[in-house]
Amino acid sequence: MTRRWEVFFTLTISIAAVVVVVRFVFAGNLNPSVTPDGTMNTADEIYTSLVSGFDSSTMIAKKTGSALQIGRCIIERIRGNNC
Repeated sequence: MTRRWEVFFTLTISIAAVVVVVRFVFAGNLNPSVTPDGTMNTADEIYTSLVSGFDSSTMIAKKTGSALQIGRCIIERIRGNNC
């Protein structure tokens, strides 16, 4: 009788835990309400804006800097230089 009680108790707790997790984790609708077309950029567009879209001569390319500095660092490494 005790073995049966342990199995019943374990199954009851397991099912309750699954129900609680599923109830709290429900994410809702994951489809965006609008398409991201207006915010998407190709790699060429990003590269062009990094190398010629603005005056960034005063910025120093660093591996640990801002996203712009990291982008410039990547470009410098592609060109064979260090940053």
